[in-house]
Amino acid sequence: LGVVEALRRELAGGLGAGFDEVAWDVASGAEEYARALPALVSDVMFSAAREAVRNAAEHGRGPKNNDHTRELEGSRRLCLNVAMALRDGLEITVTDDGVGISPDAFSDQGHGLGFYTILLAVLGGSMTVESGAGGSTVVLWIPGHAPSRSRPSHARPVSPALRCVLERLQGVALTPLRA
Repeated sequence: LGVVEALRRELAGGLGAGFDEVAWDVASGAEEYARALPALVSDVMFSAAREAVRNAAEHGRGPKNNDHTRELEGSRRLCLNVAMALRDGLEITVTDDGVGISPDAFSDQGHGLGFYTILLAVLGGSMTVESGAGGSTVVLWIPGHAPSRSRPSHARPVSPALRCVLERLQGVALTPLRA
């Protein structure tokens, strides 16, 4: 599976129930490009995008700390937009029109956005988060990669130590995109 198809399946399943509307904006060629990414890179992009979507679904309507806010959160509409584009690599943008992301989203507890920021950085990519009263935007970016079956002669291999760390992380925290 590619990143787009895997995210679509997640949203068609239980994760999509957190939104009133989900829109997709996938640029021409982006889905094919994503399918050709090396498996580890694809797995990290999918897992990071899923975490951004999960955070939007869970927190986009506001805090759940008392009965009054629980009543209010049910009345607030929450829409999600997932965009994918080619910008010197692959960029996935997850935008919601909720209440914004709390600073707690980057705490060191669990495998939240902070964890995926680190994983993307290890792979040469990045995650940026913009948040305010009108919603949140999480942008995931990974630089251009050769298709998984070939590598240009100038590409540098991943060091054995880094590969070991990433494989261990993959086994613990990432969901492989296998069919």
